[in-house]
Order: sequence, then structure tokens, then C-alpha cells
Amino acid sequence: MVKLLQPAPKLIEMATAMFKAAWGARRAQVKNIQASAKREIQRLEKETETVLARIMSTENEIIIRRYEEKVVTLEKQKALMVENLAQQAEPDGAFEEKLELAFRLLSNPFEIWDQGTTAARRLVLKLAFVEPIEYHRNKGARTAALSFPFKALGGDAESQFCYGAAGENRTLDLSLTKGVLYL
Repeated sequence: MVKLLQPAPKLIEMATAMFKAAWGARRAQVKNIQASAKREIQRLEKETETVLARIMSTENEIIIRRYEEKVVTLEKQKALMVENLAQQAEPDGAFEEKLELAFRLLSNPFEIWDQGTTAARRLVLKLAFVEPIEYHRNKGARTAALSFPFKALGGDAESQFCYGAAGENRTLDLSLTKGVLYL
């Protein structure tokens, strides 16, 4: 079953190009968000300095209290912006470095299955199928539900399996329509 999951090379190329574009877009988005946050922090600092200068020049206690409340609000906003800036993480490393193994698995899961250890085989099964593959003692392996990446890339499994394993072990397509059994 794993051997049949290999998608067409054109689909892998297209998916790789899409992920590279998304990777680049995320990097650009993070840079824009960081630049915007830094500008906002500078604006808040400037406004805080302006309010503090007004406090120094004012003698009215009520106005001073209002200005102090404004300074506290500005400092809270600044702290929030600093926290948001720290949380905006740019993707580390190069695209190829981070997603090479994932695309290697998607492009040819059987290669990893064939050359891998038992742990690698279990990983391939967990990533390729939504649930464990059912096996019937007399009829063989049942049709397994593919995980989303393999469904999206359209491996050959859809054309090879229909309600069970290929060939003699395939189960009949039974459907009930208006109370009549069709084989």
C-alpha cells in the first residue's frame, strides 16, 4: 500500500513551489509586523515624553492626575507592543533545511519505508494514513483512509484500491438504493 502513495513528480514540484512561496511570504510578513511594532513603540515613547513634559509644566492637581493616568496607559500599550514584537518569530533556517524530510516523505514514502528502520516505518504509516490499516484474515488488507497531504497530492492509491485490497481480495461494492440490493 505504501508503494502506491507516490504522487506525480509535477505535483511535488508544484507543492514545493507553493510552500517556498508561503515560507517567503511568512518571512516578509514577520518583517513587516516587526517594523510596524517598532514604529508603534517609538510613537508611544514620544507621546509618553510629551505627556511627561506637560506634567512638569502644569500645576493643576486634577490635570496632573489625568496626565499620570495617560502615562500609565501609554506604558501598558508599550509593554504590550514589546511583548507582541518578541512573539513574532521569523522562520529559522532555510526552507530546504527545514522541510526537506517532509517533502522526501511526500515524494516517495516507499523509499523511506524500504530503507528505514522499524521506527521510520511506523512514522510513515502514522503520517500517510489517518487510522491503522485494517486487515481481514481471509480477504487481506482493507482500504485505508489517507492523510490530507497524500489525498491532496493524489497518490495512485485512489485508482488502485476500491473497498479493499487490489485484485482477488477486493470486497464487493454493495449499495442499497430504495430497498434494492445492487451488486
